[in-house]
Amino acid sequence: MKNLSFTNTFRQCLFIGAVVLMGCNGKDSIPASNVDKITSLVVQAESDTYNTPSAVDLTHQQILIENLALSADYFVDETHFNPSLSEKPDSFTIMEPWKTRCKNDKLKSLGFGQCLANLELSAQEKESLVSLLREYHRVQLPLLRNQFEIIERLNDSVEERIELAVEELNAGNEPLDSFQLKIQSIEKWFCESLHKEQLVSKTAIRLSVNYRNTLEAIEQLLSEKQFRNFYICHKR
Repeated sequence: MKNLSFTNTFRQCLFIGAVVLMGCNGKDSIPASNVDKITSLVVQAESDTYNTPSAVDLTHQQILIENLALSADYFVDETHFNPSLSEKPDSFTIMEPWKTRCKNDKLKSLGFGQCLANLELSAQEKESLVSLLREYHRVQLPLLRNQFEIIERLNDSVEERIELAVEELNAGNEPLDSFQLKIQSIEKWFCESLHKEQLVSKTAIRLSVNYRNTLEAIEQLLSEKQFRNFYICHKR
């Protein structure tokens, strides 16, 4: 049977607080204070997570959610800032199994590490940022792992349901419109369950708090001009 895909927008209410910036791309109005700049970037990451799309993969009987349904900012490590520090491809499969499924090029291009790399930095500043991002990834790692395990567990729960629905359709026991409703219901259950588990574990909130703490550390490290340029680069 030809693989079909049904999309849905996975939404979760993660907003801790927001500074609303006017303008088509968010850069027309730059907050005066660094505190507001940081809050704006934190809200941007939460919004990225809030609007992560999902899709049903009928061939593999699972729900697909890009990059663990999380903002690219939560995946940043020192290699996003300095690619020469990248490990061999096989070295992350045990500690970070989700990397084989994530769109890693997209994570690097959308995460904040690239905008740090674009700054004019001294050798000492570069060294400090590498250490800072290494620590940031260390504290994010167990939370990313928890998110991965939640998604894996939920996909185990829906696999048989999707497979049975496809078999019923192929056998002619169910009309297409009824099949589509059933698949959409399965996808909705998956997304709602992921949302509930995230709220219970506080995974997304903790990822966001770690991100804010790291932005505050970056702000302390950089000059006013450097941090402003970083903000302008990363704000969408």
